[in-house]
Amino acid sequence: MNILDKVKANPIGSSNLIYLIFPILSLTILGYKGSLWSGILVTTLFAISYLMMIYTRMDDKLLLRRVLFFIHLVGILYFVSHFNPSHLLFFFYGAYILPYVFRVKLNSFEVYMYIIAFTMNAIIISFMNQEYLIVLIPLGIVILLVMFGNFKAIESEALQEEIRNKNAHINILIAEQERHRIGRDLHDTLGQVFASLSIKSELASKLIDKDIDKARSEIMSVNALSKEALAKVRTIVDDLGVQSFDEEVKTIDELLKNANLSFEFKYEGRASELSTTKQSTLSMILREAVNNVIKHAYATKVFCEIVEEQNSLNMIIQDDGIGINKIRDTDFKSIKERTKILNGNFDVCNREQGLKITISLPKGDDSL
Repeated sequence: MNILDKVKANPIGSSNLIYLIFPILSLTILGYKGSLWSGILVTTLFAISYLMMIYTRMDDKLLLRRVLFFIHLVGILYFVSHFNPSHLLFFFYGAYILPYVFRVKLNSFEVYMYIIAFTMNAIIISFMNQEYLIVLIPLGIVILLVMFGNFKAIESEALQEEIRNKNAHINILIAEQERHRIGRDLHDTLGQVFASLSIKSELASKLIDKDIDKARSEIMSVNALSKEALAKVRTIVDDLGVQSFDEEVKTIDELLKNANLSFEFKYEGRASELSTTKQSTLSMILREAVNNVIKHAYATKVFCEIVEEQNSLNMIIQDDGIGINKIRDTDFKSIKERTKILNGNFDVCNREQGLKITISLPKGDDSL
């Protein structure tokens, strides 16, 4: 990477170089204390250390990073004591370098160096240039606030990146689960149909010369099965569309009506707090739980509700079926996995009549 690319990659750090004009002005026009050559040497070392800090990767160069930062802080101490107290402004450099270039934590050794150097400069100014205190004290407070604010901004940025990565991972898992679900649906719904089509078409071909009526009957059966297969394919394709949780509840309602089960869902609108991705996952959980009721529970009704508590949002699914004699760890595996994706908790228990499933999602979590 050439120098121009480095400047473009770090525009803020590069633009700060303009403030090096102040120590140069002190050496040439504004006046200074001590030796001219000492001033030139310190200014040169200060500029070189700053350039190296902002344009050199130091992830694995801890000692070099600390030496350069020490030179940088000593340079500011020299400027304040030999040039002008207003050079305290150079601490804005450190307020940028520490979080954005070094990427250190707030409790790091470099931050302690920074605060100690800042305190030493404040003491020097209070003894040697008291007339500047009325301006430099609030300025010093602003510098420290800027530094702490930069650290908070970095933490927030890291948190947002973590959330983005986590959501991307969740989307991948959901897509993978949906792929497996579609595969299972195709296998369960169409596998048997196509097997029957193959058998019946072979039978019809054998009967065509022996018993025309039976052959015709088998061909009509093949035709009916093909129409059934087409209808099932359309159903699966329709299920691929992303639905809100409210829409999924309506679909479940129709499904249970067709299965001669009564259905009631209270406060489903509370799921609107969830993102579309999370609603989709919760919909899958609801659909699978209801399918289990239809297949295994021998129930007559299903009752669901979403209960909002102080720290959680809970979806409760209950039926009046036969329940489960012994609930094993391997039961409800898919529902447990989907609940885990949402950072939630899964609980299942037998009631006096039927089964009760509770999905608890934490509030304040990025899942909501």
